[in-house]
Amino acid sequence: MNIRERRERILSALGRAGYLSVGELASELHVSEPTIRRDLVALERAGAIRRGHGGASPANPFVATRAFSQRHRANLPGKRRVATAAAELATGATSIFIDSSSTTLCLAEALEPSGDVRILTNGLPIAQALGERDGARVEMTPGAFDPRHASLFGADAVDFVARRHADLVFVSASGIDAQAGVTSAVDVDGPLKRAFAANADTVVLLFDASKLGLVFYFTVFGISEADIVVVDGKAPEGLAAACAEAGTRLFETSM
Repeated sequence: MNIRERRERILSALGRAGYLSVGELASELHVSEPTIRRDLVALERAGAIRRGHGGASPANPFVATRAFSQRHRANLPGKRRVATAAAELATGATSIFIDSSSTTLCLAEALEPSGDVRILTNGLPIAQALGERDGARVEMTPGAFDPRHASLFGADAVDFVARRHADLVFVSASGIDAQAGVTSAVDVDGPLKRAFAANADTVVLLFDASKLGLVFYFTVFGISEADIVVVDGKAPEGLAAACAEAGTRLFETSM
């Protein structure tokens, strides 16, 4: 396999998965990790990919608009590690907002509600997952249904959230960066994410490794507006420093 063929296979693999680590690419292509890193540098310079923390994803920002089921499968082990760590933060909460994303769906699957917990979400898969659990009273926002995200959005959803208050909220987005903060490839969900955050005592951000260091067009909010950031593996030094400067607690999972 020559360089061109190998790089074409890298692009094909990233197109299918959405994100792969250097180790996963090296294993799939049966080459060394240094070889993969050199390929990723070349592909990023060509504008074909975005390198993240320990791996890469396609450069096309509209990967975030793929069907929800496809995005949920991308880097699923990493999302589950983040979800397991984040679920512990919900202990003792009596009211929780859960923003709709593939990562927060993993959180919903990891939560073990006890007592009588009120949970509000705009995500249909999240409501379905939690609606089957004892100890949770699940409520959904109103709004316009977006099938790409399997979620409800719009002014009605924002107004609905503004009339409620939660102990904590779990939010995810397309990317997080030390300078740019939390950004999204689409703007449909930004107002609702901000409404969730504005009406919760504690804001928890969830990011798997594929999103670390990525910057997209639409700004959601700055790192200083979050209380806790949970990431898959070790955070880039710049992000860790930005969290420390903002007074935002950083939790890193074990990969």
